[in-house]
Amino acid sequence: SIRSYLNSPEIKRKIRDRNIHCKNQKMSCVDLVKALLEKYAKILVIRVDCALIRKHETLLKNALSTKEIHSVHDLKYFKYCTEKLLNNQRHNPFMKDIIGYILRFEYSVRTGFHMHAYFFFDGNKHREDISIAQGIAKLWNEKITGGQGTTYICNMKKESYKYCAIGMIHYSDTEKQLFLFKTFDYICKSDQLFAFTNMKGARRFQLSEPPEKTTNAGRPRKQIQQLDFNFLNHANDMGVSHAG
Repeated sequence: SIRSYLNSPEIKRKIRDRNIHCKNQKMSCVDLVKALLEKYAKILVIRVDCALIRKHETLLKNALSTKEIHSVHDLKYFKYCTEKLLNNQRHNPFMKDIIGYILRFEYSVRTGFHMHAYFFFDGNKHREDISIAQGIAKLWNEKITGGQGTTYICNMKKESYKYCAIGMIHYSDTEKQLFLFKTFDYICKSDQLFAFTNMKGARRFQLSEPPEKTTNAGRPRKQIQQLDFNFLNHANDMGVSHAG
């Protein structure tokens, strides 16, 4: 019965549509990075995972029922905290120079709602990726969530990644760009369950607007850069994995 259900035309269509949606999400992330690298000679990539502290004994505190240990109120509060974090771009020294961001919202039973965040900075102005990441983490953990936040800073573990895609990326470093694009496979994966019954329409992705295109004034970049970007459009055909 299960095999017959999964092989039904309706289920196959839903799987196909979801895979197409995930592929389109990845290309939106890739296009944003490309737009940033077209404007900035190099970008500093910060990766921080943000969540809320959840004690096991209070896991069911806000649940609608024991069958739904996630709560619509939890998601609303998490999104509220996220907006507060982004609004700090106006004043906070660690947030005001962000030139772009990618936010992926997920849910797991152990962690609850959490966010995989990419923050991009102009590499000509900023080089200390760990210091910036620590500043963003402290802002989330203490001020934004009132001491109820928790974070994981990927930049502090750069040396542990076989294919490092965080830190400084130059516009001509197509290999590291490819590593970064491969990490989007993970955050855009089609098997992530998020569309809960009481949370229909919740946005799972949030991307910044691409920067305005600059004029052609100044010394032109090498023509090979355009060829590299065309090559990177086929990144899915490469067997690169485990990128940080």
